[in-house]
Amino acid sequence: MTLTSVDLDRDLVDRVKKLTGARTNREAITRALESVEKRARQHASIEALLRLPVDAEPPTTLDYPLDS
Repeated sequence: MTLTSVDLDRDLVDRVKKLTGARTNREAITRALESVEKRARQHASIEALLRLPVDAEPPTTLDYPLDS
């Protein structure tokens, strides 16, 4: 872990703490950073899915039974 000194918007940190249930500034900042990373990964996954080719015609029969 790296020790870094930064000036933070105290009101923003307090709001994040309240929204996330974090008890410390460090925990609030970590949760916020993890949230940003998660959202970016989700966005990248959605973009990758959107690039997949789509069949123009859906299949007329299923390869598996619906009821077992």
